[in-house]
Amino acid sequence: MLCEYWEPAADTLRRRFDAPVVGDIRELRSLPTADIVAAGFPCTDLSQVGRTAGISGDESGLIREVFRLVADTPPTWFVLENVPNMLTLQGGSPIRHVTEWLDENGWNWAYRTVDSRHFGVRQRRRRVFLVASKTQDPRTVLFADETGGSSAQKRHTAYGLLGPSGNRGHRGGERESSRR
Repeated sequence: MLCEYWEPAADTLRRRFDAPVVGDIRELRSLPTADIVAAGFPCTDLSQVGRTAGISGDESGLIREVFRLVADTPPTWFVLENVPNMLTLQGGSPIRHVTEWLDENGWNWAYRTVDSRHFGVRQRRRRVFLVASKTQDPRTVLFADETGGSSAQKRHTAYGLLGPSGNRGHRGGERESSRR
């Protein structure tokens, strides 16, 4: 089962996976029994480019729905994903909210920030991944092996605009990239 509110993304999921797609998590009464539940809750209230309302914002606050469902039908493994700003926004309140809930409900947990470019993706996209289990040590999964750096082909020349993840931009022409 998959859950996606935004219809264009839900349509993509329907075409790619042979699984039912639920639109609104608030309408989901329970989860099927599963070994792994993976969830990415809206980052709109946590992102640096968002409203920064925090974990109790209208959209990012949907994490409570994930907690409700996981509490009713706990999987062996529980994986959460979100933006790195959840570690620092409002003094780390978002990550503290998540880890306190996990502690109160008997979960072992670990988290780390992962950059997609270290897994062969030609884009810098940093995300926090939190892995939790009531019966296993999540560190054995999350810290199992280091990637040793980028496996993506390194480019030494940049064309066009570098962004949105970069701190600088360049439009047109050729320029030697300082990102190596």
